[in-house]
Amino acid sequence: MLSNSRDMPLSVGDIYEQIKRMVREGFPKWVWVVGEIAKVEVRRGNCWIDLVESKMPAVLHNSRERQRMLKLVAFSFQGGELSKKLSDSNLELANGMFIKVLGEVSLWEGGSMLQLVVHDIDVEALLGELAARRERLRKALIAEGLLGVGKGNKALLLPKLPLKVGLVASYGTQGWHDFLGQIRDSGFGFHVNFVDTPVQGSEAAAGIVQAVRSLGMPEVDIDVIVIVRGGGSKSDLAVFDSEDVVRAVASSSKCVWTGIGHTQDVSLTDEVAHTSFITPTECGQGLAREVSGFWDESVQKMNYIFQTVNTCLERSIGELSSQAGVLRTRGLGRLEAATGNVSSQVNTIVRQSRSNLDANRREILNKAGLLRSSWLHFSKMLETQVLNKKALLFAHNPTQQLMRGWCMVRDSNGKLLRSVNNVKIGDKISTKFFDGILDSEVCKVYEVKYNSDSEGNR
Repeated sequence: MLSNSRDMPLSVGDIYEQIKRMVREGFPKWVWVVGEIAKVEVRRGNCWIDLVESKMPAVLHNSRERQRMLKLVAFSFQGGELSKKLSDSNLELANGMFIKVLGEVSLWEGGSMLQLVVHDIDVEALLGELAARRERLRKALIAEGLLGVGKGNKALLLPKLPLKVGLVASYGTQGWHDFLGQIRDSGFGFHVNFVDTPVQGSEAAAGIVQAVRSLGMPEVDIDVIVIVRGGGSKSDLAVFDSEDVVRAVASSSKCVWTGIGHTQDVSLTDEVAHTSFITPTECGQGLAREVSGFWDESVQKMNYIFQTVNTCLERSIGELSSQAGVLRTRGLGRLEAATGNVSSQVNTIVRQSRSNLDANRREILNKAGLLRSSWLHFSKMLETQVLNKKALLFAHNPTQQLMRGWCMVRDSNGKLLRSVNNVKIGDKISTKFFDGILDSEVCKVYEVKYNSDSEGNR
């Protein structure tokens, strides 16, 4: 123990030396520590981690009780053995993970706190914890009726013509480009309601949940919600195993399709979604197939109606012709039977028979004309309806609007600009034409005001 008195006070250095000596004597050289990552950050090649025992309950936020936290640091993390060990297992440290690390307890004088200098991490324990957490959530979803064939989101019926798409993705990423490229090249008039949100990282879960819930509101007019992203490591996919994201998808009031872009692993979000695909490209192709199938079915039904009406018309004409033949035969028979009668009676019968034949012939021709006219009118009406629907689908295609000379202008964040009041000099803007995108910088801003008496004054 250090001697201390009023006349011989301890210096700050003495205090630190005593604490360091107590740490050395109180802990072995290496210790294993387990806890949950509350925060992870890589700075200047070093990895800094805030490790806690568990997440603090909401009821303790305003109480005197505080959550215990230990600072961890892994020096030379980037490019080092620990980073390589995680990479070989296709893992990346993220908030919420439970980890077991081997390190040395030390005193960080610069921060006046204890810290653990990490030398090793138990990857197998980390993988086991992720798998166990995933399995617990799967069992809970099954018990609640949100996971399984015909359960949860899978129980919803996809609209026959799903042209209105709510897209959840990160703007400008490969997955975003791949999906939009497929529905654009399909030739159908898809309308996309895009919600830009990160799909990996610490902010991804909250962003995806908010996007799915907002698109699932009754007042949002869409047929299907689509979540897409490109490939990545297992830790990048961890957001799609998070309980908040999985439950948002499973309980959505609208069909949710996924194209998360991972060929070896299936996330819980994929499992609870209405339909899942390995890649954003396949997801776009699947949506185009749904619309194409509706179009083919409509054409088949139209052809069936045409053939049915034509068959009925031909059958009616044949029946009328047969009846005319029967009438003619009967008339001639009566005429021959009356040949032995008086000449006046013969003439009367002949005149009456000819009159009846002419009347029947006119009736047959009138009925045939009416049937043919009705068929032509019905056929023309069907053809007009098909052409109108085809023109409507074609008119909704955004590419056609761009080819007519229209363009879309977005700011540096990808937000659509609708007024000059939304930009200022020096802003970066992106203008999309039908054949490409033009990036530019605002040098001047002119406001054009319109009134009812003239076209407008600058």
